[in-house]
Amino acid sequence: ARLLRSATLDGYTLSGDALVHASAYVDRRARILGPALIGPDSKIMQRATVVGPVVLGTGCTVALEAVVSRTVAWNRCLVSAKAVVDGCLLADDAIVEANSHLSGQISLPARRAEDLPRVRGARVRGFTSFGLRPRPETR
Repeated sequence: ARLLRSATLDGYTLSGDALVHASAYVDRRARILGPALIGPDSKIMQRATVVGPVVLGTGCTVALEAVVSRTVAWNRCLVSAKAVVDGCLLADDAIVEANSHLSGQISLPARRAEDLPRVRGARVRGFTSFGLRPRPETR
């Protein structure tokens, strides 16, 4: 939070603990709790909740009654109505479907997931997200 208070970025204003770009839209009924960076042309719609630390890139939308916490969303991401996203990385153009819940995942648009190279013989079969799991303990 101290970093946000001391930061001065062209086109951004400090609103509580959030740095919000001048071209971004935050509905008056939306809530931003904790540190957040809301990028150009991003929208946080009515009754949406953003719980920091959160970064929304250019052109992102957090729709009606959606919740985004501890997440980085690159550019043009959509978190649809009543979706919950916690501790995730949303790549460019990622879409989180309405009423869905993502936790600790990397979300890619389907076209990107299909283009990923093979890694150690594994194939990606149109997955739109990959679960992150802790490494098993080795003793």
